[in-house]
Amino acid sequence: MREPNSLREFYMRQNKFRTVGGPLTGMKHVHLLDLSNNFCANLSFDAFHLLPNLKRLFLSGNLLGYSLGPDKAGITFQNLNLLQELDLSSNKLRYLPSDIFKGLTSLEILKLNNNEMKTFLVNVKMLTSLKILLLNNNNLRYILELQMKQIDKIIQSRSLLINLANNKFKCNCTDIEFVRWIQQRNVSLVDVETYICTNTDDITKNLTGKSLVHDLEKECASYTLIIVVASILVSAFLSILTGGIIYRYRWDLRYLYYSAKFRVKGYRPVDDVEDRFRYDVFVSYSDQERHFVVVDLVHELEESRSLKLCIHERDFFLGGVVTENIVYAINNSRKTLVLLSSGFMESHWCIYELNMARMEAIKTGRDVMCIVKMEEIINDNLSLEVIDVIRNHTYIQLPEEREHMDMFWDRLHTAITE
Repeated sequence: MREPNSLREFYMRQNKFRTVGGPLTGMKHVHLLDLSNNFCANLSFDAFHLLPNLKRLFLSGNLLGYSLGPDKAGITFQNLNLLQELDLSSNKLRYLPSDIFKGLTSLEILKLNNNEMKTFLVNVKMLTSLKILLLNNNNLRYILELQMKQIDKIIQSRSLLINLANNKFKCNCTDIEFVRWIQQRNVSLVDVETYICTNTDDITKNLTGKSLVHDLEKECASYTLIIVVASILVSAFLSILTGGIIYRYRWDLRYLYYSAKFRVKGYRPVDDVEDRFRYDVFVSYSDQERHFVVVDLVHELEESRSLKLCIHERDFFLGGVVTENIVYAINNSRKTLVLLSSGFMESHWCIYELNMARMEAIKTGRDVMCIVKMEEIINDNLSLEVIDVIRNHTYIQLPEEREHMDMFWDRLHTAITE
């Protein structure tokens, strides 16, 4: 019995079909469908799902970028496994998903010319019968390496003709592989002699010029050297700058670190209220002043004048970290007594205590330091930190005559308690 509809070719070009819904029915035997020049912007994903015998589909002169762009799963053409020719020219296409042509295993001619594509991301590997690919008159900057490899794979088994004329190719350092690929001529390129590209200075060059690859390699080698040297210099500058900043503020950073650590542990910061301090004075001294501290200082200030001293070998927490003990002692003492001597200058821990006391004074605004010069010290032997302390603080000189010691102890007591 004869089928009621044996239509083979269906022409609907140059109408005003702004939307093509789907699926289109009653076209089971159609081999050719022409919907070109309708300015159609809305194409249903399933519009062509019931056209199993379609071999030629003309969709040029529409606005299908709005419909094909979102079809990342490749639903639109997936049932057209007999399609041999697809014309999508002049559709203002800017982007096509990688899998948009999934299922077109019989496609031989693909026309994507006269669009606005800047990149060509289509998975060419799935077009197993492709013979002609038209990409001329687009805005292509280059062909991606993945697509170049897929095209090279195709031409191992069959010939492939590609038209890339009138695109906006670049020939910069990043485009060497593309330029080299064009010049190898493994692919049959239409009018390849007309292909041009522009460099970083917007100078137009012939993409097939024999010296172009050599010039690019030479130019890019120079840029690479400049970039490497510049990177090293910038890294060195930043390292020196960072190191300088860290060194310049090393004592600030240490002080802030331990102060923050105390807050985390729950220690309460002291203020100017008298009973908030655990000690009246923390004594910073070197081993050569040990006898003076243990015998004279303890007797005169602690036993005779009832001041509570913090002496590291007696009052530091057993098992505690030395640096933490120092900062804790300074934080919890109303004053820090510095016994300045040549031995003090040679002691790493004494200098550390001096700088932590300086930071305590700066950060809290308290008048922290009281200085006793145990001996005459040549200024050339003084560090910058010590010179800064002496310039900005008054100090008491330890007298050489014993008859002056009572006055010395009174002055020291007053300096500590005022």
